[in-house]
Amino acid sequence: MLTIHRQSGAVLLLILLVVIIGMSAVLLSIYSKSALQVENDQQTARVLAEAKAALLSYAVTYALNNPGEYGFLPCPDLSVTAIKEGGADGSCGSKDENTIGRLPWRTLGLPALRDGAGECLWYAVSGYYKAAGSAKTDMLNEDTNGLFSIYDSTGNLVSGSNPEDRVVAIIIAPGKRLSIQNSDRTDLATGTPQGTETCGGNYTAASYLEGNGTIDNATLSGTADTVDSFINASASSKNDSTPFNDQIITITREEIWEIIRTQTGFDTAMSNLTQQAAQCMADFGNTLPTFCGTCNPPYHLNIPWPADMDLGAAGTDYRVDSNYTDPNVPPVPPSLFGRLPNIYDDSESYASKTSITTAQCMQNVSSEMEKLYQNWKDHLFYVVGWGYEPFYDAGGTDCDTVSSRDCPIINNDASALDKLYPGIVIFSHDRETGITRNAPPPSGDSDDKQTVSNYLEGNNASNYTDYWGTKSYQTNGGVNDLLFCIQRNATSLSVSQCP
Repeated sequence: MLTIHRQSGAVLLLILLVVIIGMSAVLLSIYSKSALQVENDQQTARVLAEAKAALLSYAVTYALNNPGEYGFLPCPDLSVTAIKEGGADGSCGSKDENTIGRLPWRTLGLPALRDGAGECLWYAVSGYYKAAGSAKTDMLNEDTNGLFSIYDSTGNLVSGSNPEDRVVAIIIAPGKRLSIQNSDRTDLATGTPQGTETCGGNYTAASYLEGNGTIDNATLSGTADTVDSFINASASSKNDSTPFNDQIITITREEIWEIIRTQTGFDTAMSNLTQQAAQCMADFGNTLPTFCGTCNPPYHLNIPWPADMDLGAAGTDYRVDSNYTDPNVPPVPPSLFGRLPNIYDDSESYASKTSITTAQCMQNVSSEMEKLYQNWKDHLFYVVGWGYEPFYDAGGTDCDTVSSRDCPIINNDASALDKLYPGIVIFSHDRETGITRNAPPPSGDSDDKQTVSNYLEGNNASNYTDYWGTKSYQTNGGVNDLLFCIQRNATSLSVSQCP
């Protein structure tokens, strides 16, 4: 009996040992899987952050090699043709159309970044921000919104409820292949890699990206000025009835522009732009000045009427240079204060002059100045004194007396003739907190650009009703606006920063 009990005890101990070993193996397996998942998640987070930093660096330094153009992002890597794998495509679709493809790691000076599943990253860029050669947008500045809305894994909108909150660019870690995707992620037609020797696989977004059945990260609208949506997966989204596992990180408008605004040389570039804009208006007057025997000085140096403040009233696009034109409402427009005009054919007609456009005037100075004007034209405002507007009779006073001035002044100083200015050009600096400057397109966005107080401050904003162009404009009192004054000499006009 003793032997039997000893044998039973030994068997029990053996069974217990087997159970313990089995449980340990299960626990170790669980721990190993958990540790591996954590490591994979950390790898994904690291490469997404590294890609974002490189893209931000590209945007904020873009103007160094492309003077006058700030904030542009590279096109995605769309295929392997003349450009090596990892290189940004040269055009990437139509103007203002969103584009998605692989991250252009080679263009960004990066290695081929891989997520925790070993897959290379993907990237989508808003149509307004892509450095797409001839397909670049007509106007990109600090007020330009992105074209992406972002949803969390449960379908709640987290970015893009307001136009200014839309995302500019998205970097995507595709994660492990899901059952709904191409089994080997090779070319769907040939079954071989598409020249992607480094990353492997193909350029078909649907082989890597997916969504929740309502939002599809692999598919964009393919239409200009259209907002596209993306959804960010959670750890459990891969187990949903419609599984998805794309991990995304975003780049916002403010992340780009808050860096650009503090860069050395940026404020100088805006100052140079404003000065040259004023010089273009002065050059209009300096071309074929009209002799006036009863005037003092004896030459009447007409300068153009301003463009309308509200370009959106008739569905006009603020991005297009040719929409900044003087109104055909002589003898005086609704106001002699408005936006800086690009085309002033009506002014030419009434002043009997022939001139070039502001864009051409800028181009004659430099390519950089032309690009600055193209991208920041909606920030430029302009007032012309009644004594110098195109329809003014050459036999009039021409702002030649302080007591009955027909010109604007600065800081209420009308103490001398040289304090009376034929015209003033104003550049609107950074937005104040809570201010928006949105305008369509996209369709349905409100037109905040028509409101002058969304750009200018103090008297410079309240003077929008300056019907005669004779009010006082402001450089003191802490206003953020930059003003350049057009000054008169005996036979010509010149430009200097307003006192």
